[in-house]
Amino acid sequence: ASKVASEITASDWAEASQTKVLTQLLAAQALLPLLHSHDEASYTVVTGSLGERLVVPPMALTCMANAAVYGLVIALLAEHKHHR
Repeated sequence: ASKVASEITASDWAEASQTKVLTQLLAAQALLPLLHSHDEASYTVVTGSLGERLVVPPMALTCMANAAVYGLVIALLAEHKHHR
């Protein structure tokens, strides 16, 4: 849904979190143990520029969710840096 930040409801955020953020978390949790057993393996997450900056105000919800995914990736990198 295209909304500016002040129009986003808790329900909007819950749906975006479930769809965009939780799915990445679950995928990473399932894949990381498998990746650790292969030196050349990698896991790529694409958030696009909307994970870092808001370009169009009605894209606020997408930007928020992508930023949360970006934060998840940064946390996972820090947690698993010794496996690289």
